[in-house]
Amino acid sequence: YFFEPFDGTKVPDRWVYSKADPRAGMFTVSNGLFHADPWVNRGLQTFQDARFYQISAPLDQEARSGNQTFVVQFSVKHEQNIDCGGGYLKILPPDIDPEKLDGETPFNIMFGPDICGDKRLHIILRGEDGGVPNSRNQLSPFVDQLTHLYTLVLRPDMTYSVWMDLEEQLTGPIDKHWKGLVLPEHIPDPEAKKPEDWVDEKDMDDPEDVKPEDWKDIPSLIPDPEASQPKDWDEKEDGEWTAPMVPNPEMDDKTKEGGGSGEWKPRRIPNPEYKGSWVAPKIRNPDYQEGGSLDYTHGHVALDLWQVKSGTIFDNILITDDEDFA
Repeated sequence: YFFEPFDGTKVPDRWVYSKADPRAGMFTVSNGLFHADPWVNRGLQTFQDARFYQISAPLDQEARSGNQTFVVQFSVKHEQNIDCGGGYLKILPPDIDPEKLDGETPFNIMFGPDICGDKRLHIILRGEDGGVPNSRNQLSPFVDQLTHLYTLVLRPDMTYSVWMDLEEQLTGPIDKHWKGLVLPEHIPDPEAKKPEDWVDEKDMDDPEDVKPEDWKDIPSLIPDPEASQPKDWDEKEDGEWTAPMVPNPEMDDKTKEGGGSGEWKPRRIPNPEYKGSWVAPKIRNPDYQEGGSLDYTHGHVALDLWQVKSGTIFDNILITDDEDFA
């Protein structure tokens, strides 16, 4: 579906810069400061510090995952001894506008190293509900200045593998390693309604509790009788002035006399009719697929990342359905 070796002297024409950020960084094709072969080791390199980088290329043909194996593979060389910056790829759906690519552009897959304080290998998949959860399994990427190969394999049986320099680091069931990626088999019935006679108040007023005859119905707070409107108060700008509220001293006196005072409220007791919080009954999810599915349609490969210190070289970007070939 796609292979890019960057074996020319300039950025290939099929790569389209986004116009979303006029200050976004530019790429060059370079073999870097050190290499084994000056032509074979050429790649797409960032060369402007403290910039966002946003560029994408269309796949040779649309690719599908879900019903067939899908493989993303590419190499990354952080020869600048990176301290804060991304080195990951995004796989985008076909209907995006490459000239509007930015951090809000929806993607199907985001895979690759990200180093900025934390050092992690992102493995982010768009869920069936549109969310983009990261893998629960955390891998640390290489942080040296050498070239390293990263490979992600998604299979139709809902298993996956991650390889680093052709050594398998992770493998297993996708729905167990990504929280919220696959739609649940059962969901709350959207048409169910709480019965009108359902009681979900845990406590209630005691119907046998009555206000004492000597209870004094006086407010617990009163306007401060000693307060006065400030001289610089402007009612047009500040509104009508009101005195601040202070504790009612009469309330304390009445309390000392033995009777209660303030706003009377009956005591609270457990509600004998309490049934608990109402929960809608579950029904089978009409969108549920047995075993789950990552049925994405892919149309573009993109670099959409931030780097404080530039110099990263991306090379040999491969999108295929042939795991053995990768």
